[in-house]
Amino acid sequence: MKKKPVFKLSNLLILLTVLTFFSSIFLFLYTPHQINVENIPVPYEIVPENPLSEQLVLGASLKGYVKVPVLMYHNIAPIPGGGSASYRGLFVSPYMFEQQMKYLRDNGYKALTTQEFFDILKSGVTPRQKSVLITFDDGSRGQYKYAYPILKKYKLKGVFYIITDKSPIKMNEVRAMARGGMIIDSHTSSHPDLRKVPANKNLRYQITTSKKTLEHLTKQKVVSIAYPGCVADSRTFKIASAGGYLLGFSCGRTIYHKYSNRYYLSRVHVYSDMASFKRALTVGL
Repeated sequence: MKKKPVFKLSNLLILLTVLTFFSSIFLFLYTPHQINVENIPVPYEIVPENPLSEQLVLGASLKGYVKVPVLMYHNIAPIPGGGSASYRGLFVSPYMFEQQMKYLRDNGYKALTTQEFFDILKSGVTPRQKSVLITFDDGSRGQYKYAYPILKKYKLKGVFYIITDKSPIKMNEVRAMARGGMIIDSHTSSHPDLRKVPANKNLRYQITTSKKTLEHLTKQKVVSIAYPGCVADSRTFKIASAGGYLLGFSCGRTIYHKYSNRYYLSRVHVYSDMASFKRALTVGL
């Protein structure tokens, strides 16, 4: 008489573990998340340490500094009717964003990668061709829906700073953007105020784990990090450097940069109008 096969409890537990693992991977790749991007109560137009002189901001040349505007966007979407002025200021309408990108294309600007920006910064020489770094924080849905197609239309590269634990853009969309020629860099794991992360091991998780996650996802080197709320400190800079980042971005009003300041670089916030956009390209804010 044949014995009936016995399905051991251990086998069932293994099966459940495998199913749970693959379910979590599926949810991570295909589920958009909501994030709190206003958990840091500071203005986005702060000035990084070692602010440049008024003479330099107005356009004078200085040895060792390079002039390359670094533009910072958040939401590319219809501007909401409600909310505070500072909240609405984080939006650029899809129409205005396209006009801004068209202006860059029509006026001969080269949209840099973060690696190209690093190489220019290290050389200390402003490139002859007009150049710009176009960056996006937080991975909002409109960046994938509106900004990405417009950038492709005008053959421009954008740098998207992604929050890896809870990105509004799905991870499979992030991968598609990387394959489509965009640069995917880090905005930490969960968007904390990095100055207030208590232990170094927790800070390393925020900074280095997000880098590894994105590199595994996109098969691209993550060159830079954008600090949530544009705030960081010397501890952050050391961990970013040790973790393999070449650049760290804050916010500011200047478009002049120096290699020695490479972990606390200025980016100019972009608004939904052409006048301030053109000013951001020439003298900053």
